[in-house]
Amino acid sequence: MSTLTTTIKYNYNYDSEDDILYLSIGEPEPSITKEIEEGIFVRKSIKTKRITGITILDYKFRKKNKMKINVPEGINLDNIKL
Repeated sequence: MSTLTTTIKYNYNYDSEDDILYLSIGEPEPSITKEIEEGIFVRKSIKTKRITGITILDYKFRKKNKMKINVPEGINLDNIKL
């Protein structure tokens, strides 16, 4: 039995003035945004409904204060170094 392994390409930008993290997954495509909890937004492809990115308000504040950041399964924020 073989297993198909794919690597998801993450790109991120951080707005230090407003403390906002923008994370994009894969190639840019038209998406819609939904707030899944206060200050955490998920973008999904209009065509496929797959997640194309997330936006987190108060990102460094949340990390500094060890607040849980709830993101969809499969998205790992551990590799983000600011």
